[in-house]
Amino acid sequence: MSNHKASKLVTAAKIAGVVLAIFAGTRIIGIIGSCGIPGCGVSGDSFDDRMSALSKTDPKLVKYQELRRIKLGLDKPTAITIGDDGRLYVSGARAVEVYDRLNGTRVGGFKLAGTPRALASCPGGGIYAAMRDHVEVYDVSGKLRSLWGSLGPDAVITSIAATKSDVWVADAGNRAVIRYNPAGQVVALIGKKDPAKRSPGIIVPSPHMDAAAAAGGGVWISNPGRWELELYTADGTMTRSWGKASFAIDGFSGCCNPTDFAILPGGKFVTSEKGLPRVKVYAADGKFEGVVAGGETFKPNVVGLDLAVDPQGRIFVLDPASKSVRVYVPKGK
Repeated sequence: MSNHKASKLVTAAKIAGVVLAIFAGTRIIGIIGSCGIPGCGVSGDSFDDRMSALSKTDPKLVKYQELRRIKLGLDKPTAITIGDDGRLYVSGARAVEVYDRLNGTRVGGFKLAGTPRALASCPGGGIYAAMRDHVEVYDVSGKLRSLWGSLGPDAVITSIAATKSDVWVADAGNRAVIRYNPAGQVVALIGKKDPAKRSPGIIVPSPHMDAAAAAGGGVWISNPGRWELELYTADGTMTRSWGKASFAIDGFSGCCNPTDFAILPGGKFVTSEKGLPRVKVYAADGKFEGVVAGGETFKPNVVGLDLAVDPQGRIFVLDPASKSVRVYVPKGK
């Protein structure tokens, strides 16, 4: 190829890049400007002003109150789970800390060689710790029971959930949920685009993707690029979905939300978001019910609001920005 032709191609590529950037910027401004909040999107408003307006929650929608805040001794807290023993487990930089979930007292902990990205309770005792590309299984004292095989160089594990028969591992890097048996053997790959199984394919623009075991078998998976939660059978057939993209309080905002979710006793959902950090509750059918914690209660741009719930319906929210776990209960309790 001549230098002249090469120069033309480079110039054309640059022009295309500018056009795409302008188009993307227009789309972003349009999305933010359509939020439906007075003053949001008005010419001259700064981005921060608009986001601040969106972060303000109508007090009538807040259905929960903060019961306590558990201060952590961990650097860079990453995940939480309620153990089979009823204790709160929190992971951070090469460590796991254990707390009494009722009074917030630290009761134990152990060091690790790596930093877990997600935690789950082992039915019968113990903890699953998901590293970037593999799962490690520990007893409650921190003794390594087993180490499962790597999911490959593209793996970015972001969630793990377990029942007596299945372990579900969300891999945002490979855009799928891997179903394991408790021995660490792969049983099925779920979430890949498959019209025969009504699976639209998981869209993961950023490393946030969650999974939770469904009552009666199967798994709920967040599809953040589609702003919805999806229910799959154990063999990977999608049977239900709910959620919508919206800056309004009943929807999911930004490029890719919800980042995390948990299922309350009785089947209601708790969700958390990034961009506009907020925690909300939805009915079992996906209808918005109320706010647990609004955006004004978090530091701006906090990411990683991992969630856990206990049998009494308390909601535990990991707040990495304040290095704490916030505990919420319904108002009046």
